[in-house]
Amino acid sequence: MKAATFIASLFFLLPCLYAELVQVIHLGRHGARSPNSFVFHPSRYTEKEGELTVLGLTQQFFLGKEMRKRYVEEQKFLSDSFNSSEVLIRSSYKNRTIRSALAFVNGLYPQESGVEHHNIYADFIHPENLLPHKIRKHEIDRETIKKIKIDEDWARSVVDIISHESDLHFHATKEENCPSIDKMLKDIKKSHEMMEMEKYLRLALYPQVAEKMKLDHQSLDIKKAKSILDIVRCNSFHGKDHPEFDELTIKLLKMTRGFFAYKITLVDEMVKSVVGSKLLKEFLQHTDSIRNKVENTPKFVFYSAHDTTMEVLFSIFLLETKIHNEEKYNIIPFSSTISFEVHKELEHDDDLGELVEKYSVQMLYNDEPQFIKWCLGYSCSLEQFHKIIEHHVVPDVDNFCSAGKILKDLTSQPECNNEECRVSA
Repeated sequence: MKAATFIASLFFLLPCLYAELVQVIHLGRHGARSPNSFVFHPSRYTEKEGELTVLGLTQQFFLGKEMRKRYVEEQKFLSDSFNSSEVLIRSSYKNRTIRSALAFVNGLYPQESGVEHHNIYADFIHPENLLPHKIRKHEIDRETIKKIKIDEDWARSVVDIISHESDLHFHATKEENCPSIDKMLKDIKKSHEMMEMEKYLRLALYPQVAEKMKLDHQSLDIKKAKSILDIVRCNSFHGKDHPEFDELTIKLLKMTRGFFAYKITLVDEMVKSVVGSKLLKEFLQHTDSIRNKVENTPKFVFYSAHDTTMEVLFSIFLLETKIHNEEKYNIIPFSSTISFEVHKELEHDDDLGELVEKYSVQMLYNDEPQFIKWCLGYSCSLEQFHKIIEHHVVPDVDNFCSAGKILKDLTSQPECNNEECRVSA
C-alpha cells in the first residue's frame, strides 16, 4: 500500500520536476514550549507556562538553517543576505511565536553579532529528532545543537509581528477579536454531539486521568483533557517526568484532542472561513502578485504560528478521512511546517500557437506532498488554488467581526434605572 502511495505521489510530482520554483509560502508551528496547561508545575521549567524553551529556540534556528541550505545555497532561489523585497517573515503576537520567528530568521540569515544560547537539552534529544521534516539538507549533530547565536535586535527589525489588537490572522476565535465567532463556538460546544461526548468521557477517561493527576474527575472536561495530553507531550519531548498513562488512556486523550480540534471548532463552514480568511487572503495576494510579476512581491514568506492555524489549513485543503485517520494531522509536532510552493512552466498553447506560462501550486506538510481534495491530486493549477481560497474567504471579515463587537457593546450596556440616566440618554 505504501509503495502504491509513493508511486501515485511521484506521478503527480513529475510536472514540478520540470518547472521553475517562483514562490514558497511556509506556515510553521512554533518550537517546543513548556506546557500550556491548567495544571502547570513551574519548578520543572525555567520558562513560564506556554513559553518557548531553549530547545524550541534551537529547533527554529535549525529550521532556518535548513531553509537556507535549500533555498539559498543549493537552489540559489534566495539572495545570500536578507533582502526585504524577496523575504517576508510574519508572526503571531504570542511570545513563543515571536521568539520562534526571531530564531528562524537568524538561522536563515546568520548574523556575526548576537547572544549565545546554551541548549540544556542537547544531551537528551537525538539530533535526528530535533525537526519533524522528512528531507534533511543540513547535517545536524549533537555538538552543533548545544549552542546557537541569535541577534534579537536585528531579527526584530525584519520580523513583522501582527498585533494583539484585532488579530484575525491567528486568533479569530477569541471573543475580543470576533465576538460573533466566539458565540458560534460556544453554541457548538453546547450541542448534542458535544454533550454525548462529555458523557462518554466521564465514564471512559476522566476517572483514570484524575487519579493519576490527583484531580477531582468532576472538574474535568474535554478542553482540560486535551490540556493534560499537552503536559505529557511537552514533558516527554523535553525529557522530563510526566504521568504514565496506559495505552488506552493515551489513545482516548488523543481522540479527545482530535474531537475538540476538528469536530467542534472547525466543523462549521462559517467558523472555518472566518478563522482562515485573513491568512488565506494574503495567500491569494502573494500568489497573484508573483504571477503578475508585481515588483517587490516576496518570493519567500514565513508565518510563525500555531498548531491550531495548521488545523484550519488541513480542514480546508485535505480530505476529512485523512485528517481523522492519521495521527500526524492531529498531534502536530513542534516546528512543523505547511508549505505552498508555486511553480511556473512553459506550455505550448495550440490556440495561440505560442508558449505560455502556466502556474501550479503544491502543498507539503513537513516535506511530504499532500493530496489536495479540491484538485484531486498533489498539484493544483494556480487558478484552481485561487478558487479554493475564494470559496473560504469572507469578503469583509473585519466588518463581520466589528459588527459583533458593536452588538456585544450594546447588549452589555448597564440598564438605565434612574432619572439622571434617562435625561442624559
